Amino acid sequence: MDISVINQAGVENKFIRLALWKLYRLEVKFSNLKSSELIITKENPKKNIFRVVLKLRTVAETIVLKQQASSISKIIYTLKKDAHDFLHNQQKLIQFYNPA
Repeated sequence: MDISVINQAGVENKFIRLALWKLYRLEVKFSNLKSSELIITKENPKKNIFRVVLKLRTVAETIVLKQQASSISKIIYTLKKDAHDFLHNQQKLIQFYNPA
């Protein structure tokens, strides 16, 4: 799986590594992931409000998840949970329509 990170907000590397680690764990669990793109921007330069967009490309479709908050780690954990839920539901649908 190809992972690209665009850090336009100047976020510390420890948060980038956390996000990459979470994405690698999703790749291990769900084999239908092809690539992902993580875009981190700062919404308001005076306040620490970040916006993170996660684009996951699967075999069937492209998933775009967006989150906005003042804590990067909170955003990463929320996006990971949302991506996991969506990929799990998609996997269940594929197994339902294509039984072994």
